[in-house]
Amino acid sequence: MKAAILALIAAPALALAQDTLIPRAAEWRYLDSATPPGEKWTAPDFADAGWKSGPAPLGYGERGLGSTLAFGADPKNKPLTAWFRRTFDVKDPAKLGALGIFLQCDDGAVVYLNGREVARENMPAGEISHTTEAESAIDSEDEGTVHRHLVPAKETLRAGVNVIAVEVHQAYASSSDLFLDLELKAWPPGIEPPAEKGNADRRLAAIERAYAENPGGMETAYAWVRAHVEARSGLAEKVTPRPIPKDIPAQWRFIADGPKWPDSSRKITRTAALADLDYLEEMIANCYAYADRRGADWRSALDALRASIAGDIGISAFQWRIERFLTVFGDPHSRFNGNPGEPAARIPVVFAHHGERIVALKPDRSDYLRPGAPYVVAIEGIPVSKWIAAANDSVTDASPQFQRHLVEGELQRIELAWQLGVKPGDELSLSLASADGKTTGVEKVRIGARVRGETEPPVSAKKAGEIGVLRISQMASGRSFTGALDKAMAGFRDTAGLVIDVRGNGGGTQDAIKTLLPYFMKPGDPMKIVNVAAYRLPLALPRPNPEGFLGIGGRGLHPATSKVWDDAQRAQILAFLKTWEPKWKLPAGKFSDWHVMAISRATNPAAFTYEKPVIVLQDEGCFSATDNFLGALKGHPGVTLMGSTSGGGSGRMAGYRLPNAGLQFTLCQMASFATTGLTYDGNGVPPDITIELQPADFLRSGKDTMLEAALAKLRAK
Repeated sequence: MKAAILALIAAPALALAQDTLIPRAAEWRYLDSATPPGEKWTAPDFADAGWKSGPAPLGYGERGLGSTLAFGADPKNKPLTAWFRRTFDVKDPAKLGALGIFLQCDDGAVVYLNGREVARENMPAGEISHTTEAESAIDSEDEGTVHRHLVPAKETLRAGVNVIAVEVHQAYASSSDLFLDLELKAWPPGIEPPAEKGNADRRLAAIERAYAENPGGMETAYAWVRAHVEARSGLAEKVTPRPIPKDIPAQWRFIADGPKWPDSSRKITRTAALADLDYLEEMIANCYAYADRRGADWRSALDALRASIAGDIGISAFQWRIERFLTVFGDPHSRFNGNPGEPAARIPVVFAHHGERIVALKPDRSDYLRPGAPYVVAIEGIPVSKWIAAANDSVTDASPQFQRHLVEGELQRIELAWQLGVKPGDELSLSLASADGKTTGVEKVRIGARVRGETEPPVSAKKAGEIGVLRISQMASGRSFTGALDKAMAGFRDTAGLVIDVRGNGGGTQDAIKTLLPYFMKPGDPMKIVNVAAYRLPLALPRPNPEGFLGIGGRGLHPATSKVWDDAQRAQILAFLKTWEPKWKLPAGKFSDWHVMAISRATNPAAFTYEKPVIVLQDEGCFSATDNFLGALKGHPGVTLMGSTSGGGSGRMAGYRLPNAGLQFTLCQMASFATTGLTYDGNGVPPDITIELQPADFLRSGKDTMLEAALAKLRAK
């Protein structure tokens, strides 16, 4: 860590009644390879004898390391991820209550205990792979922060040998440093871990000095804002205490009615929980870009949550209720990162929507769960409509198509069974029927682990006759990703047309559109503005910031005043903004000036002009950076979008932590718009040609109606 790390290496003060299970500077096994380990690398019985070993701190690019990791021959294209494992012994788990994970990492990390995720720091929500980037780069003032995560010992530890596994991720492939140190402590049952003592005030003072020396720098200004938020200093909106209502309105009962599964997580007092909700309200009121977008009466919903807390509450149940509260904003990016206390088992079935009905597939999508009867009628005798309603209560009130997409995954969760009054055993029964209802049957499925989708490389290319087909399964980053896109395009130079398939791509970075759009531009074309956004300002800056706030981490959004633009580009941006109108008027005084992302032919020097027709395949599983990708190509000459409307989401996230419960969550601090003036959130990007899918399209070996339609259209031309 820069020099600041040495002063911050000590963990917060701890109570005397504790046991150190893993000390700092402990010996770890680690894998510093571009090739990821096996899928079960977090499991206790994983064979890691071939991994390297050495004492913590571990990493590269920092002083005072106990072990230095390798990162390959190209410092501009390092592997994004490194993996670490450490075993420790526990004689009697029943004698332990809370576990404290004290984590230092650069940039982000996911922590697993005996194969189960227990902590996530500066990482996006959802599935994590070796190409997943950390949410943001860690600046020098934050590198010394010790992040505390408290988890219950019950159901996570076992007698004998236990293993803690950590994957550390970089924010980008050219990052100069990577770092991990971790301490694991435990307290007996009934002993409350001491309150976390942060470094917010000291960091604020340091950032104030840095800001005074470099007031116009983007990263410095962003760090100045974040330091003030962490210290809760100078925030624009003060939260006024309100009486807690005696009754919970019917519209908010879904927040308060549960969870109904047994919660064995660590409990916090009602006073501590209410203080955390005050903190949450303060962060939403000051930092959350989409707090007012939908006009939701979120303070009333938050008061209903307050009213639901009658006494001590488990932090897992507490998080469950807050997650339901967050659904009222309709922003899928803003969320908590997992809930380790929830039932981990899943219904091992893949669910998909066909119109208003649900199709059930085998986990590998090789066939319907019941051949000849693909549609779900009921689960455990309860109509599937009630399961869908329960699932809707759990997912954010996003665009209709993305909410439907989220429900498909939510139906696998055993938590829904508890909410519907079913105490799940080892099996659940699904009642199934054919389209006409004449063929019916019941299939029993054994409750198991989460159904994971087929692993795809980020980029794959093939030809279907004279037509090129470019599949992009995730919006990855770095030279290997952009190089694969350039290589694919070189192979498609002489094709008669091109299909770009981004179906199910949940997002990532903007590297794909920066790489590909220049191929569809001609020499001399002006820049194309593809995204407009503004940064939610929690407090007023002492002076204007000409470089803005949103270009960090390669996002590529800069205000017209930024030095990244030349005079001609600046004039183009100003002319665009003069007539551009957002469909949602941002609340006055709460946001920065407009930032724009613009792409020119020069953005990718390797690009040639591809003048043949292009069809992009999309669906409701396209989200975040993939929405931006589709928005940039919507209406572009020679490009046709085909499929169904994308999910709808675009944001730059900031992380927060509830002071007492210690729960980590993210809020979107950027309002993002397409050039049409619509927000991506709640809308998505509609196709030019809509394609309706059939149940057979969901099967791995079935037909592909959308691809067949695209190929037919290109061949006709």
